[in-house]
Amino acid sequence: MLVSLHVLGLLSISLIILAIIYWLQSKQKSNQSINRLRTMNHILPKQIQVTYKSFESLTADEKIEVIRIWKECYPDTVFNFYNPGGIAIARLQNKIIGYCGYLTSDKLCNWINLNYQNGKHEDYGAKSCNDNGIYFYNLCISESYRNQQYEHNLIKQMMRRLSASYFYTWCQPNDKSLQSFYKKVGFRVQKQTQQAVILER
Repeated sequence: MLVSLHVLGLLSISLIILAIIYWLQSKQKSNQSINRLRTMNHILPKQIQVTYKSFESLTADEKIEVIRIWKECYPDTVFNFYNPGGIAIARLQNKIIGYCGYLTSDKLCNWINLNYQNGKHEDYGAKSCNDNGIYFYNLCISESYRNQQYEHNLIKQMMRRLSASYFYTWCQPNDKSLQSFYKKVGFRVQKQTQQAVILER
């Protein structure tokens, strides 16, 4: 009888030890799953909200944020709110993190005629001043949000929302990173000169 009780006691202790080991392993797997989800959330960008406005209709707060981001991307230039085109503003949890300007081909041609005596619409990628193309320019994402797919998300949302037969942009020949970015979102080189690389989608 004493032997049986001793054996039962050992079995009980063994079962308790096995249950603790199983619980610890389950907890470890659960923690690994949580860490994996956290990593995925860090890698995958949160969805941005994009609003479309004219430059003149920006609120005072929006202007302050756009200028702040502009200075991060183009520190040696002055932002011009007197612009005939539109601006797509990217927000993440109601915070402005970037933007991109856009012009229809007719507005681009008017802007060129007003600002450049010998400017040509072809130099910017427009096939005609009367077509249904849209020109993208001055894409800028705030420094702390770069390389997290937000710029891709912004351009893709713009192409889905804006009605155009084609989209085009202009890059400096030595700006390989910007060219690479546009190629990743489906643009291809339309024309290349010593002054510019024209990309189209």
